[in-house]
Amino acid sequence: MPLRHDAGHAQADFGEAIAVIGGVEQKIHFFAMDLPHSDAGFVQAYPAETTEAFCDAHNAAFGFFGGVPRSVLYDNTKLAVARILGDDKRQRTRVFSELQSHYLFADRFGRPGKGNDKGKVEGLVGYARRNFLVPIPRADSFDDLNNRLLDHCRRRLSDRLRGHGETIGERLVRDKDVLLALPSAPYDACEKKASRVEAPDATELTTGPLLAALAPGDREAPGRAELACSSHGLHRTARMRESRAASRRGWVGALSKGRQLWEDFVQQFGEANPAVL
Repeated sequence: MPLRHDAGHAQADFGEAIAVIGGVEQKIHFFAMDLPHSDAGFVQAYPAETTEAFCDAHNAAFGFFGGVPRSVLYDNTKLAVARILGDDKRQRTRVFSELQSHYLFADRFGRPGKGNDKGKVEGLVGYARRNFLVPIPRADSFDDLNNRLLDHCRRRLSDRLRGHGETIGERLVRDKDVLLALPSAPYDACEKKASRVEAPDATELTTGPLLAALAPGDREAPGRAELACSSHGLHRTARMRESRAASRRGWVGALSKGRQLWEDFVQQFGEANPAVL
C-alpha cells in the first residue's frame, strides 16, 4: 500500500558526487529537498557540506518552490542538531534555530541510523546522482553547475511517475496552495562571528574626556568586526574585508578625535592630574 503524504511538507538531505569545476575534478556535496506529496525536487551543489551551504540551500529551495514547507524532515545532521536528548528531543544549533525562526517552519528528525524515515529525499539524492550528475559534469563554476541542476529540476516537473495520473508539476500545485509565505528577505546565509581588532593605545579611549569625545557609534563599532562567509563556504567575502577596514578606520578616527581633544584641553588648562578627569 503506497504511503500517503500530505501536501506542504518536505524532506531534506545532502548527497555526494564528483564534478569538474573550473578544470579541477573534485568531490561536491549537493543539497536535495523533496516535497513528498508531489515528488517535486530541488538540488543545488556546493564544495562542502557547511552551515553556510545548508542555509543558502534552504533559501534557494524555498525560492524555487515559491513558499516555505510547513515542516521539514531531516536526519540528525550536526548542522541542525547540537545534541540528541532523551524522549526523542533535539537541542538545535544556534544557526538552525535562527533559520527556523526566520521562515517559521516546523522541524522533524528521523531516528538515528534510520535513513528510510526520509525515504523520499533519499530517493531524490540517488535520482539526482544517476540522472543529473552522470556522466561527470564539467562546469566553469558552481554557479554554472547549479544553473544546470535547476534546469534539470524544472524539466522533471513535467514527468508523470508510475502510479500517478498527474505530472509532478500538476501535483505541485496542491503543495503550493498550502506552503507558508516567503518572508520579505531571505535568511542571511553566512555564519557570523565576532573578532577583536587590534588598535594601538586603545586604553586611551576608556576614561575621561577622550571617551566623551566619541560618538556612541564610535564607542561600539571600532572594537569589533563581523566575519561573513560566502554561501559556498570557500572563503571570507569582501564583506568581511570591508568590515575589518571600516573597523580600522573607526579606530583611527576615534583616536584622532580623542588626541585632538586632549591637546586642546592641555593648551587651555595645562597638564592635569588624570585622576580628576
